[in-house]
Amino acid sequence: MSRSALSPRHQAKARRPDTSSGWAPTASTITLLTALGILVVGQMYTVLALLNPMARSLHTTRGAGKNAVTSRKRR
Repeated sequence: MSRSALSPRHQAKARRPDTSSGWAPTASTITLLTALGILVVGQMYTVLALLNPMARSLHTTRGAGKNAVTSRKRR
């Protein structure tokens, strides 16, 4: 069977091992996403804890500060 007669699936298996597959390494990807998630959540909780001092320095209420940093709408 010649190489041109192989389906794309067979051609992928026929590659040399030293060529890259085009996929990102799973462990590195999971580690990066986990670290970014922790940083985002940590930053969110830091801002929520600082709402009172931020509101005082801006001469506004805590509720107005909360509305500025969260997406929750009043009904």
